[in-house]
Amino acid sequence: MATKETAKPCPSTDGKKSKVLILKEVLGWAGWFYRVFNLVDDSWDWCKDHFQVIVDWFGDLL
Repeated sequence: MATKETAKPCPSTDGKKSKVLILKEVLGWAGWFYRVFNLVDDSWDWCKDHFQVIVDWFGDLL
C-alpha cells in the first residue's frame, strides 16, 4: 500500500516570522545595547571622577 503524501507548504510562508516576534527581538536588542552603552558611560564617568585627583596632582607638578 502506497503512503499518501500531503502538499508541502510554500517555502516563502514557512520561514516568515510574525510582526510581534520581530518587534520583540528588535526591542530586546535595543534594550541590550542601551544597558551596554549605559554601563560603559557610567564606568567612564567613574574613572574620570576617581582619577581626577591624580590628573590634578600631575598638573600641579608640571
